[in-house]
Amino acid sequence: MRKKFILGLAILMCSFVFLSVSGSASHPAAGNKAAAAVDKTVTIKNFQFTPKNVTVKVGSTVTWLNKEGTHTVTADNGSFQSPNLSADKSYSHKFTKAGTYRYYCSFHGGAGGADMSGTVTVTK
Repeated sequence: MRKKFILGLAILMCSFVFLSVSGSASHPAAGNKAAAAVDKTVTIKNFQFTPKNVTVKVGSTVTWLNKEGTHTVTADNGSFQSPNLSADKSYSHKFTKAGTYRYYCSFHGGAGGADMSGTVTVTK
């Protein structure tokens, strides 16, 4: 009788461990309140930002890589501003708050989405 009790207890414990492990594997984000930050790159070429609109999580960094000419990355709200970027230069900004950030090239665009401009949407 004691052997049956120990065997049953061992089976119960193994089942619990199996369910705990398999439950985590099928839901990798379970227990993770926030998804990991993923950095993105925007290419500057042909007088445009590509992609024009990017979406990232809070804590992500967006890097603008200029392929030709001279351009800037200027936030409509003044929250970030690159220096003048010549060809093969880049500028990076880490986004720490959720929101929508419009930006433009100060030489070829304008605030509010005029001409050479783009948007970064930051989610929680």
